[in-house]
Amino acid sequence: MSILVYFPYFSIYIAYLVLFGIGFFSSAQNLSYCVAIELNPIQAKGTAISLTNFVVYIVGAVIQPFVGTMLVAKWSGKTLNGIPVYGLSDFQYALSCFPLFFLIAAIAALFLKENKRKPNIPSPNR
Repeated sequence: MSILVYFPYFSIYIAYLVLFGIGFFSSAQNLSYCVAIELNPIQAKGTAISLTNFVVYIVGAVIQPFVGTMLVAKWSGKTLNGIPVYGLSDFQYALSCFPLFFLIAAIAALFLKENKRKPNIPSPNR
């Protein structure tokens, strides 16, 4: 996404390719649920999933107003019919936090531990 924000004059086909890549690599977020299940005992799996779900949505809810605040902070004050008009540099500034967030996520991923034990699968009652 940073490519499209900082270099917006690509052809539409390059934009398609970049947006496909964003969707493809963003799907890795679903792995956080698998990690939560794998790293917790069977008695805590439901709590682990709910906490993971909570964190995913809270982070999204916090980041959106943060980006909006950064957008308004860079805004020149220009309006058109009472509606704020933002320029390309305003969006580049506001979205500059995302490469930083990606870097933090990549560093945090390095600290994930591999689960070497057998999965906790309950045996069926027969």
